[in-house]
Amino acid sequence: MNKTKEKILSWLYAFITIFIWIIVSIFAFSYFLKDIKTLPECIKTDIYDIWDFEKCESDGFQIRTVEEIKENITCKNPWKIERPDEKRACEYIPICIESDWKKSEWSICVDEKQTRQIEKKSKCENGFTPEKEQSCIQKISYLFKNDKKTHTTIIDNNNCINGQCEYSKDGFNHNNLEIIPSGKFNSIYLHIIADTSYKIPEYYYIFFDIDKKYAIPRALGTSRIFIDNARSKLDTKDYWLFQWTDTPKKLKFNLNETKVAKESKVGAWFDIKDYVKYINNYSEKNLKMTLFLADGRSMTTSENSKRIYGTITDAWFEYECEEKSNCSILRVPEIK
Repeated sequence: MNKTKEKILSWLYAFITIFIWIIVSIFAFSYFLKDIKTLPECIKTDIYDIWDFEKCESDGFQIRTVEEIKENITCKNPWKIERPDEKRACEYIPICIESDWKKSEWSICVDEKQTRQIEKKSKCENGFTPEKEQSCIQKISYLFKNDKKTHTTIIDNNNCINGQCEYSKDGFNHNNLEIIPSGKFNSIYLHIIADTSYKIPEYYYIFFDIDKKYAIPRALGTSRIFIDNARSKLDTKDYWLFQWTDTPKKLKFNLNETKVAKESKVGAWFDIKDYVKYINNYSEKNLKMTLFLADGRSMTTSENSKRIYGTITDAWFEYECEEKSNCSILRVPEIK
C-alpha cells in the first residue's frame, strides 16, 4: 500500500514539474515572439562590415573587403541576407598623361598673360593637366609721346600741288614714321591716344599703314558701306569712329588681325591684314609707316584749308617675341 502511494506521489510530482515547465516555456516563447515582432528587418550593414570598393584596376575589376558580424545582431531574419559581392566589373580609366590632351597654340600676349584651349583626346582622370594660362613678357616701343613733344598734327602745306594734298607721298600725313623691326614677333598691339579741339559734328578716325616703300593710308578698324552705286562711306557705327566729344580717345589694335576699310574706289566692306606677318618678313629692314588722325571731310575735299586734323598725342607698339627670338622695334629716331 505504501509503495503504491509513493509511486502515485512520484508520478504526480513529475506531472506537476512537467506542467510548470510547459507553462514557463509557453510564457517565454510568447515573450520571445513579441520581442521578435518589434525588431527591424535585417539589412546588409547589420550583418556585414562592408568597405568601399578600391579603384578600378587595369584588368577591369575592383575589389572590396566584406567581414561578417557574428555578435550583437539586433534585427530579424538575418539568414535572408546574402553576402555582398567582394569583386565587380568596372570601367578602367587611366591616369592622365600629357599625350592624352589636345592643346591649342598660345594666344597672343595681352596684359602679360596668354591663354590656350585644352581638351582631352582620350578618357582619363587626375594625373597631368596642361596649363590654360601663363605669364608672358611684353615689350614697348614708342611712336609718339606727348611729354616728348613728338605727336603728329597736320600735313605739310608746302607739299600740296594745286590744292591736291590727300595721300601726298611727302606730306606729314603720309610716311610720317619709320621703323626697323628685328627678330620675329608672335604678337604686336598698336596703342593710340587721340585728341582734337575741333568742335564739329564730323567723325574722326585713324589712318594707318606699314610698307617697305609707301605706306598708303587706310582707315583703321572700320569698314565701308554703300550709299549708292557710285559712292561709299565709312560705317559710323564702328567703335573706332568717334566724335570730338569722345576725345581723348584710347584705342588698341591687334596687328595680327587688323581690320582696315577698303579704299573708296574699290567698294564697300573691309580687308583683314596681318601686319605681324608682314613685319616678320622684313626683319632688319627699314619700313615706312603712316599714322595720323583726321575727320571724314579731310579725305573728301581737295582744299587743304578745309581739312581738319586731330592729334595723336601718344602711340606705341606693345609686342611679344616668338619663342627663342630676341625681337625689337626701333623708331627712327628712337623715343625713350
